[in-house]
Amino acid sequence: MNRSKLVASGLLLAVFVAGLIVGGTASALADRNETESRRPRRPYEEVLQEKLNLTAEQRTSIEVILQEWRSGVHELWDERGRKLEEIRQGTRAEIVDALDERQVEVYRQMISRDDSIRAERASRRRK
Repeated sequence: MNRSKLVASGLLLAVFVAGLIVGGTASALADRNETESRRPRRPYEEVLQEKLNLTAEQRTSIEVILQEWRSGVHELWDERGRKLEEIRQGTRAEIVDALDERQVEVYRQMISRDDSIRAERASRRRK
């Protein structure tokens, strides 16, 4: 084997090893971040109690305030979801109108697949 082939083989091996190291590190970091993001958060009432040493009356008042806030936020998210779905359906209808029959069938299969993936992701987020 001549010298240039040996150097090329060595470089190829070095790139391969570096790829393994970088890939393994990235994978480990991604796994760690996913695990950390699933850690349950402490209720805000508990954090306030710990940091502010609330009286019983203050804690009760704050619990009511936060419950009203949560209701408002849930309502907002529900409204956002309905509006997003309305836009999605309108856009899909316009796309279908622009396609021929063969394309419509393929497009509907694509939509079905996308909807399944979206539902699976939503299901995982709820866990």
